[in-house]
Amino acid sequence: MKSWIFKDGHTIRKSIVNLFTAALVFILFNATGCSDDEPNSQEPIDQLPAATQEGKNTFGCLVNGEAWVTETSIDASAIYQGGFLQLGANIDRRGIDQGIGLRVYEEIIENELYEITKDVGMNASAIFINSSSNCDYEYTNVTEGDVLITKFTLQNPFIVSGTFAFTTALNGCDTIRVTNGRFDLNYIP
Repeated sequence: MKSWIFKDGHTIRKSIVNLFTAALVFILFNATGCSDDEPNSQEPIDQLPAATQEGKNTFGCLVNGEAWVTETSIDASAIYQGGFLQLGANIDRRGIDQGIGLRVYEEIIENELYEITKDVGMNASAIFINSSSNCDYEYTNVTEGDVLITKFTLQNPFIVSGTFAFTTALNGCDTIRVTNGRFDLNYIP
């Protein structure tokens, strides 16, 4: 096969290979660029689990605007005994060691809104534990909030689902605003 030779000694074949290589590098570089579809580019609200009512063992919320989501079903639990409901969730990864606790002290009724108060044993209460910063916000530090139970079954499968939000403040620590909270858990009767 005869190759055409340019004045500088390059052949057409070498020029085509160089052109093809440059085009391939360009395509690959642009194809691996950032995309709005990447999980890390999602809005915090879009990182929360769906608000389901099927006992999927999910728990998530926004804490000061950042997604706070449990990763496994053992990171969240619910117990309904002695006439009150207790929910708890924990995140312990990548330098974060935090927990959220919710209690409802009244009879559980679906679609009932329970006000979170500072008075333990009345309505509902909430805590936010931040071991990462040594700030443990107790029930008495909550300034406002509520829990809405959207599903509660009294027979197997024992499911409790709902939404929550609260604000808590502690001297010497950041004010914590928990919003868009949702849970869908199998509870222990």
